Amino acid sequence: MRSATRTGEAREWLDRVLAADEAALPTSSMNMFRAERMKIAANWDEFLKYAVRIPAGTFTGFQPYGNSAIDRGDEGTAKRSQRFCNNSFPR
Repeated sequence: MRSATRTGEAREWLDRVLAADEAALPTSSMNMFRAERMKIAANWDEFLKYAVRIPAGTFTGFQPYGNSAIDRGDEGTAKRSQRFCNNSFPR
């Protein structure tokens, strides 16, 4: 019975956190709270409600300040590799 009570308390606490203004927490934190709430869902509808995540962060490639090669119009590694293969191997 004790664990059921604790689960109920956790649900209430997480519901309060998730009902708060989403701008108060980073998206990644909200996603983590949604994941925890999903784990203790009481039914299938709750599970599906909290299973949804919002994309957090973006991938800008391996360049330290974004995709500078793409931004400046450089042909990039793929084009150089294609040109090398086309010129190096017999057809």
